[in-house]
Amino acid sequence: MEANDSKGTRNVKSYNVMPDFSKTISVFNGEDLSKAKPWLNEIETTARLHDWPSAFMLETAKNHLTSAARHWYEARKADIGTWVTFRDEFKKTFIHERNLTTLWKQMTVRVQGPREVLSVYFHEKIKMCVQLGLDFDEQKEQVVIGLESRELASMIA
Repeated sequence: MEANDSKGTRNVKSYNVMPDFSKTISVFNGEDLSKAKPWLNEIETTARLHDWPSAFMLETAKNHLTSAARHWYEARKADIGTWVTFRDEFKKTFIHERNLTTLWKQMTVRVQGPREVLSVYFHEKIKMCVQLGLDFDEQKEQVVIGLESRELASMIA
């Protein structure tokens, strides 16, 4: 569509089509609470990166809920009108910060499974150690303790 302004120059209206970045966000079903915080971070990171308005964040979140999480939202949607309210209520329900004692217990019982790929075990164990604030030597010790192969453990230690 074209129009002329008072100086006779043409003004052309343009339409920009944005890719649907919401497709990069996984669904959250409310059954595995360990996935709640990463899911919320997916939305917030994508929104920040692409400068989404808060209304779009809320709509994206609603559209990426299934199962128990969807039922949770449906029961509360009359009270959740903004992204901030959604985020706060979501955190209260699905995100429970673990205390250091719980984290320590989970980290110490985490050992490499009989057929588990070493890199999977290693990175998960390191993530737990980082959450606990352990330094490099302590992280190394904890990884070695949980290795399935005693031969590999003795070589690293």
